[in-house]
Amino acid sequence: MKYLLVSLATWFLLASPIRSQEVAPDFPTTAVPLLNVSPSPMQNAMGGTGVALVSDDAFNTFFNPAQLGFASRTMNVRQGTYLQKTNWAPQLISSTNINAFALQFGYNFSDKLNLPLSVGVGFSRHFVDWKPSASLPIQSNEFVNSISVGASMDWRVQVAAGFSLKRFSSSLPSFSPNDGNLDGNAMAVDFGVMAVAPILKQHRLTNRLTTSLDVSLGYSQSNIGEQISYNANPSISDPLPRTSRLGYGVNSSFEVEIGQTTLQAVSGAFTAEVSDILVTRVFDDGNINNRPRVKYQVWGDVNLWDNLVRGRAGRGGVAYQHGWRASLFETVTLMGGVFRQGELFFTPVSTTSGWTVQSNGLFKLLRPHFSNSFARFLLENIEVQYVRSSWNEGMFEGVRFESFNISLVGIRF
Repeated sequence: MKYLLVSLATWFLLASPIRSQEVAPDFPTTAVPLLNVSPSPMQNAMGGTGVALVSDDAFNTFFNPAQLGFASRTMNVRQGTYLQKTNWAPQLISSTNINAFALQFGYNFSDKLNLPLSVGVGFSRHFVDWKPSASLPIQSNEFVNSISVGASMDWRVQVAAGFSLKRFSSSLPSFSPNDGNLDGNAMAVDFGVMAVAPILKQHRLTNRLTTSLDVSLGYSQSNIGEQISYNANPSISDPLPRTSRLGYGVNSSFEVEIGQTTLQAVSGAFTAEVSDILVTRVFDDGNINNRPRVKYQVWGDVNLWDNLVRGRAGRGGVAYQHGWRASLFETVTLMGGVFRQGELFFTPVSTTSGWTVQSNGLFKLLRPHFSNSFARFLLENIEVQYVRSSWNEGMFEGVRFESFNISLVGIRF
């Protein structure tokens, strides 16, 4: 989320004669800003978080591919798609349309291998068409294709790891009628790990009421790869927005028995994380008129106490985000979040919100009333989910994301 303003600035910088290497060395200018714009409506509803809290969203691998390992524990097939294009910056640019699609496959091998292992693979594609003004004959587009693999194991503490291989292409306007667009493409890799520790697991409170509580940790690095160069000047290249994310999550629920069915009557979760671009510009001779050297950091400028624990944005562009969600009877979920951007950015605090409607709770209640095998199969193994989210402040006020997810779950061969 902290990269939104940098992304717009980068599009302007890369598209103009002033290359990103020529700006101030402490400004984290990088290429292909789409690589840090999450396509997930659920993650965007929760302050742009997604590295540490387990999510059932089809776009959940964007900030941490280890999410796919946890999803594969119950999910067999999941598809997510936008219901309409999202106008990304209506207050700033006349038309910046983002669209996305995701498909995931998973299987739990616990019964086959006598080993608590589940594995998932996924594909996602998201892209943006940018036209700064209807009156100007210029436009650009970027797309990212990603293939992800994730696996999880359950040894009391559930652990997961994953990686993504991404191919992306960028076509940016040069603002010169003779030059045409600046075209480039490159590859990058993401990796991530997650761990979920159960504190309470269906601890019985009454004859029909139990409670569960777990905590989670997650870490990822994204956009690790070569620099990208453009056809206008192949000798000049720009770094990708290599980014680290670290966070934690807390998830709790109360389960109630209704007849033959057990439902999560109420569930809630909170997550917080910090992120930082691991790219800096270094002018070895102190002359800012020369091209700077690109330097990659290992950890970045994150301070665990100040940034993650106290919830403060930090120097060098370190961002802090937190998000929450609350669900009722596995049917309706409300979400919200806050992201605080680092000192290099113009909008220090912004808020997000969203909601989902899903079929899980209703299908569980209907299941005992059907004897037809096909109807029972649909009610037991199909999940449908609608997600809507919005950004609520600043130049991105009014941006809305909508997606539809459909899943096939719980099948063992």
